[in-house]
Amino acid sequence: MKLLNKSILHLMTYLLLIVSLWSVIFYFNMLDEIKGSVDEELENYKRQIVFKAEKDPTILQQKTFDEGFFSVNKISEEKALSFKDTYEDTEIYAQDADDEAPELEPVRVLTTVFEQNGNFYELKIFNKMVE
Repeated sequence: MKLLNKSILHLMTYLLLIVSLWSVIFYFNMLDEIKGSVDEELENYKRQIVFKAEKDPTILQQKTFDEGFFSVNKISEEKALSFKDTYEDTEIYAQDADDEAPELEPVRVLTTVFEQNGNFYELKIFNKMVE
């Protein structure tokens, strides 16, 4: 094998390793950016829902996700005081206008607690990861 061919072979091997490593790093950075953006949206939704609940207490009656993108459940004060906001990746069945049947779609769920008129409520909000 000629020296030029050996040099090109080594160069291609190193280039393949570098590009592979870069693509893995790029993938995880993009995933982190997407999650950060979705988390900001979830925080905004949380503020809006809590604000609306102060004006319209019927929002506190939404127990399941069937009626919207959030659910509210009453909890005890002890549980509320020891609670910490959590973000979770999961999948739910959703049906878009062009789908014949519901499909599993990745979502990010924020679980948080808020207080309203001396009562504590657990609020779960979801947002799609891919739009």
